[in-house]
Amino acid sequence: MEPILQHPISASSPLLAQHALLDGAILAVVGVALVFTALILIWAAIELITRLRVPVPARAAVPEPAPAGSRVAPEPLDGRTLAVLGAAVVAAVGPGARIRRVERIERNPASIWAAHGRVLVQSSHRFRRQSP
Repeated sequence: MEPILQHPISASSPLLAQHALLDGAILAVVGVALVFTALILIWAAIELITRLRVPVPARAAVPEPAPAGSRVAPEPLDGRTLAVLGAAVVAAVGPGARIRRVERIERNPASIWAAHGRVLVQSSHRFRRQSP
């Protein structure tokens, strides 16, 4: 049986190697051109969407939080919140535990280091169980 495609150049010919090298170079150039074309189309779509976008109306002014060092008068806790806190303390520490002070800690997302420091300090506390 004869091969379907007969190439006049033999397999050991230097012309075959040059032909393969040329095919590879053409493939690389076409591939790079396609990638850059796709990137240009994506950029154009983003520009078009940005220019056609309807401006969002301004939101109401958000009150700024108090500075970190200042203390704001705390809101008194209602009875239900105190009962939930007391139940959580009894479940975690045991009966006979007392809540001495409750403070609200305002979360500042930019203050990750401060939050981690609080976790370290709170985890270092040892609770004393008082006998009833």
